[in-house]
Amino acid sequence: DADRVIGLLENSGMQEANIRLVINRFKVQMVKRGDMLTREDIQGNLAIDLIGIIPESDEVIVATNKGVPVILNGNGEGIGKVFENIALRMNGEPIPVEQDILEHGSKGFLEFLKRIFIRN
Repeated sequence: DADRVIGLLENSGMQEANIRLVINRFKVQMVKRGDMLTREDIQGNLAIDLIGIIPESDEVIVATNKGVPVILNGNGEGIGKVFENIALRMNGEPIPVEQDILEHGSKGFLEFLKRIFIRN
């Protein structure tokens, strides 16, 4: 689906340099088990710049049920901070994409981060 959307955007006249990728509902544990594509796999298949990774989160369900934006459903951390980071990157702030997973506080992800973000 993402590949199709990229094609539609390019066909509508949008410049490739203006198309960015947000990976949604990213599940660290599934990637660790090899049941989900890594960030690098996804980015390599789509060949566009990554601007954010939104981890799978119960916070989104809670915010939806309360009828409030996820960024306002909390204290400036967690999944709301991930959305804030993406907005800041869209505005030119140099926040590393790795920060998205760090902000969400996934357990046992240090080795995962090393594997998907650090190239030998």
